Amino acid sequence: MCTEIGKPINPRNLLRIFKILTEEADLPHIRFHDLRHTHAALMIFQNEPMKLIAERLGHSKITTTMDTYGHLLPNMQQDASDRLDQTIFGSSSPY
Repeated sequence: MCTEIGKPINPRNLLRIFKILTEEADLPHIRFHDLRHTHAALMIFQNEPMKLIAERLGHSKITTTMDTYGHLLPNMQQDASDRLDQTIFGSSSPY
């Protein structure tokens, strides 16, 4: 990100602008870094490949991404089971 005249933006100014914009939009206060975690979580919930997520986050190893965001995956286990059930049986199984 850069200023209007093309110089690098001061990180403190970026944070100040971020705070102003979230207040003007009547959004709850979050840390700027939380945007990174939100981005990763949304990609996981969209079932994007973990390798792609790791690359976007700049992780050199997929294990770093899994260690950081793996806790979000158990919530997806039921969905995966339901999709497999639908594929095999064509309808929701009572099991």
